[in-house]
Amino acid sequence: MPPTGRSFRNMMRGNSSSESSSMSDENEIQMQGWMRKQKETLRSWARRYFTLNGKMLTYYDSENTSRGARGILEFVDVTPLTTENNGLSLHLVNGKEVRLIADTHVAYAAWMAVLSAAVKRPRTSKNRTSKEGWAHCLTDDDVWTRFFVVIKHDSFSCYESEDDDAELALSGLIRAVDEWDGKRFGIVCSLNRSRTIKLCFDSAEEKMSWFLTLEFSVSYGAARMKKESSVKSNSSDHNPVLRAYSSKSDIGAAAEKDDGVWI
Repeated sequence: MPPTGRSFRNMMRGNSSSESSSMSDENEIQMQGWMRKQKETLRSWARRYFTLNGKMLTYYDSENTSRGARGILEFVDVTPLTTENNGLSLHLVNGKEVRLIADTHVAYAAWMAVLSAAVKRPRTSKNRTSKEGWAHCLTDDDVWTRFFVVIKHDSFSCYESEDDDAELALSGLIRAVDEWDGKRFGIVCSLNRSRTIKLCFDSAEEKMSWFLTLEFSVSYGAARMKKESSVKSNSSDHNPVLRAYSSKSDIGAAAEKDDGVWI
């Protein structure tokens, strides 16, 4: 199935407005759709749903992107994968190569064109709220577990490994972050539904990098909720039925909207 979203012409045009807010920039999806991604270990191919934002290609298990990202690919170049029909070779900032296969030649041409255009665009600060890597996580008393952590905007997900078929261990929405003195290079992160998770890293530099990303994620989440609340308020102001209903259920609805997932 060809990639979905904006028309191909609009995808190629990109974001030309210099007055867009940082939140709308980070929400801007240039392209999205299904492709197959080669696994690093088994060399088999897993079907994933991809969204492109700047030089970040995020992939999920399904089109339901609210579930949490499976992984994030920050790339510097894209070339044809000559060993596979409709194949693309994505070259990442860490030097790794990721191999992808589009469903059709039309989809391949669209992905190649949009990814190539993304490579040529100058890097911006859009990627400040996206990060992935290993961290030691304390989710139960005195039990530390090493998880592969993926942060996408204000979404926080932990997987048992970085493999494509790894189990999702826990996820939620980031609400606050602070330094934690209980362990060296420690951070405490507050999630929605009054939950907390403690993290620790192997160096001060690694800790600071994650801390800054989490701080940006907190700001992003606050801006997102404020914007959603404003849109909802404007809608109910122009509809007496919605206004009456909203006055009775604002608190409950807000809590339900900020639900997240905790496994």
